[in-house]
Amino acid sequence: MIRYPWLSAIAVILLVTAIATAVNLKAGRLQYDEGEVHVYVLGAERMRSGAEIYRPDDIKPFTYPPGMALMFMPLTLLPHDAVRPLWYGANALLLVWAIALVRRLVRQQDAAIPGDRRAQWAFWLLTVVLSVRHVAAVFSNQSNDLPGFVLVLLGMTGMASRRDFAGGLAIGLAAASKATPILFLPFLLLLRRFRASAGTMVGTLLGSLAPDVLFPRTDHRYWVESWFSTFVAGINPADGGNTAAVGNAWKAWNILNQNLASMFYRLFTEVEPIADHTFDISLWHMDRGALGLLTLTAQLVVATVLIYAAWRARHLDAPRQALGIGSLLVCGMVLLSPMSSKSHFCVLVAPIALCVHDFVFRRRDRLVLVCLMVLFVGALTSKGVFGRRRGNQLLAHGAVTWCALAALVGTTRVLVRSAARPALGGSTGS
Repeated sequence: MIRYPWLSAIAVILLVTAIATAVNLKAGRLQYDEGEVHVYVLGAERMRSGAEIYRPDDIKPFTYPPGMALMFMPLTLLPHDAVRPLWYGANALLLVWAIALVRRLVRQQDAAIPGDRRAQWAFWLLTVVLSVRHVAAVFSNQSNDLPGFVLVLLGMTGMASRRDFAGGLAIGLAAASKATPILFLPFLLLLRRFRASAGTMVGTLLGSLAPDVLFPRTDHRYWVESWFSTFVAGINPADGGNTAAVGNAWKAWNILNQNLASMFYRLFTEVEPIADHTFDISLWHMDRGALGLLTLTAQLVVATVLIYAAWRARHLDAPRQALGIGSLLVCGMVLLSPMSSKSHFCVLVAPIALCVHDFVFRRRDRLVLVCLMVLFVGALTSKGVFGRRRGNQLLAHGAVTWCALAALVGTTRVLVRSAARPALGGSTGS
């Protein structure tokens, strides 16, 4: 019997990743400048040399807070051919870590109740089926989403164990590299989790200012100031989250952007077809003022749902509050962000696990079932199932956005029902 199965799994993942990457490199199918990895490494290389990293005119600009460039600094010390294998291996390890953290959070929901093995298998099978499309996008796009997701999960597990400051610190470090996890801060304050709030602020400050200490700019500005003024200030939700100053970063019509604003822009803006990456799917062309009002209203509805569900869950015990409200907020992160690429939605693993756990082990709630069905249909809308053309059409209509909305509704239902009548029976998934 293998004494440490997780170590064995990690070793196998690393070996398979190394072999597959080496074969593809030799065959010339994996170029350094394909995908997204080289964008992060280039940003780190420029920061290390003292050059500007925020350049909207780049073909693929580096658009993340400075903490992200610092995170990729070790890769700048490697030959370019070694970057991709290390990235794949590191992300495989991060995925294993994320699964272990989700497992820990789920097991804490009903820790005193023994588990049913068949129910546990059902839980994990459903969770994997509903999540695999979103996790696979991280690897197909070679994105940087798993490090931030692991930090968010570490924050959730810390707060589930009443280590609020440490949990908040992890959330803050995630915010310093991805920005959107800062959404946790006002909700931690709302719930009077002041130690977690303090940890979040400290982590955000440390992660944001560390680049200025280690690699100061020649113009004596803060890196985070340059990022904000270049890519955040002046974003117009009525224009798909785009501004003239953003340049090549966030195009108004972009099927990869699956946030609320971009989905509404595609649905209510008539465009001229450009190759296969821009095509008209508009229901009708809406006036920019009306579109802006519609987008803002939808965002306010999402924000109201977040506040309502979090407030109703304020009296839940620490483990249920951590997973429930954390799952709620990651849905808000991807829906409200000015740019949410489909790989960003790997964070839906947490709300999916919460909803599946509640349905399998607690209550057969019909609304949660409907949400899980929407997530299942969304998992089937990939190009691997429908082909490139039809898959792009479905993505343009917001296939991934609807998955996040379903996860948000399901999570809200679970939280509100748990707060109103905590389940006395059930079991834990493991």
